[in-house]
Amino acid sequence: KATAQGAALLRWVTATELHNRGFGIERQLSSGLAWQPVGFVAATGQLTGSTYEFTDKGLATASASPLAYYRLRQEDQDGTITYSPVAVVTRQAALAAGELQLSPVPVTGSSLSVTLAEAGQAGLEVAVTNTQGQRMLHFTTQASTDGALSLPVAQLTAGVYIVTVQVPGQPVRHARFVKL
Repeated sequence: KATAQGAALLRWVTATELHNRGFGIERQLSSGLAWQPVGFVAATGQLTGSTYEFTDKGLATASASPLAYYRLRQEDQDGTITYSPVAVVTRQAALAAGELQLSPVPVTGSSLSVTLAEAGQAGLEVAVTNTQGQRMLHFTTQASTDGALSLPVAQLTAGVYIVTVQVPGQPVRHARFVKL
């Protein structure tokens, strides 16, 4: 998945790891271009398998292409190479100053993701109100390294709501969403 900082977060799970040396992570920015190595994660060697994670922080400066393609180059101790299926990461365009994005819309689950350039900073005032102006949710953010806000909306009934975000020293931002 793409992150708010423009990086790509890759996660994968293995079933077993007999004689596995590790995983080379390769990226391709346009279909048909050469694959570029971007990292390596050593295998844990667990017979029952493991969960792995790699963040490609170089994606933010790599290209303006909206898509990035990734594959794993699984390397065994004996030199055998096996490639994973290709995964596609859709890069979010840089947000314009003052822009506020919500996803998913409409909301069917228990959380709503709020994306804005200042999402990782402390002191943002966030509120959710219904169409009658009743405040349903309110909090002030703490500093965050992931640059994202996730609003717990499971307790909201079906309807239309407005997210209001106040960044210190900036105009108030509003966005509407529907909870199904």
